[in-house]
Amino acid sequence: MIDSVIFARDKFLKSDGAMYPSHAKMVMAPVRSERCMDYFRRSRSRELAEWDEVLSAAKRNYAIDFGCLSQEYERELRNDSLGTSATVQLDADEVVAAPSCVKVLDLLHCTLDDVNGVRGFSCDFELDGNSPSFCQGDRQVTMFAGWFVAEFNGSPRNPSLVQVDCDCSPFSPGETHWGQEIFTLPKPICLDRYDRIECRVEMARSEANWRLYNVWITHTPWSSSSKERGETRCERYSLD
Repeated sequence: MIDSVIFARDKFLKSDGAMYPSHAKMVMAPVRSERCMDYFRRSRSRELAEWDEVLSAAKRNYAIDFGCLSQEYERELRNDSLGTSATVQLDADEVVAAPSCVKVLDLLHCTLDDVNGVRGFSCDFELDGNSPSFCQGDRQVTMFAGWFVAEFNGSPRNPSLVQVDCDCSPFSPGETHWGQEIFTLPKPICLDRYDRIECRVEMARSEANWRLYNVWITHTPWSSSSKERGETRCERYSLD
């Protein structure tokens, strides 16, 4: 929706006006959440069970066998659940490294080109070996999570008397309407020999639907002590 906000700003805002919110930050962190993974597994199982009911009803009522589509349906269901971001409410102890700011938008001055995507943002995540999520299970990252922070600072000519932030972080008290957006990994990142993850993030508008973004996350585990490098993989997702 930010395109509409920029259009309205350029059309109606006075030269000394202020934008509320004034800034928006996109934040990202690696996550280990068996709770979310179990939820997605159960959801896929329910949808497969419903598909079995459809097959049975078609065969019983119309003598039509759609069984030849089952394998393709299961593949599409898995790819859709892994290739599309999902909105959740994470617990703070499921985040296994300090978050990194992917992009900051100054809403008073940003352009449509600024919001078209993210071009090659790189960051290193130093993993927290004392994370409760690691201590309770194996050292794996099962997904990346993103959220935003909106700041209400006013403008240089009309600053806010009181600064207010709308922070959708898992560390914030209480839940927000937006929660966090997660990008589930088809294969967890095993960290037995590694203590950091090198990431590169890119986002671009979808040509088929301008409201959607295509997101690429390239990740490589590293060992700071031995300089050992793990497998580099790139995942692609659709973000609404």
